[in-house]
Amino acid sequence: MKRNFSIEEKMSAIGLVFQDESARSVSRKLHLDHHILYEWIESYKLRGIEGLKPKGKRPRILSYEEKCKIIREYQESELTLCQLSAKYDIASSV
Repeated sequence: MKRNFSIEEKMSAIGLVFQDESARSVSRKLHLDHHILYEWIESYKLRGIEGLKPKGKRPRILSYEEKCKIIREYQESELTLCQLSAKYDIASSV
């Protein structure tokens, strides 16, 4: 079952990473996939606390053109998947 983390829990986890604890070790402690923690970190870097707030129940629907644009940017830039998902406010699984 998917667990919902509070903003305080997300900030605490991000703080540990910023204090040089590895993202993988923090993820293990929280029983969380490390990719999700990376997404929290990138969202926080881009939007601060606002980036950690729950997104609502409906996932954002992207048009074919939007998807192509994001894929092209991924291929042509040096941004990581986590950075792009934070930039466009979408899950990396999209």
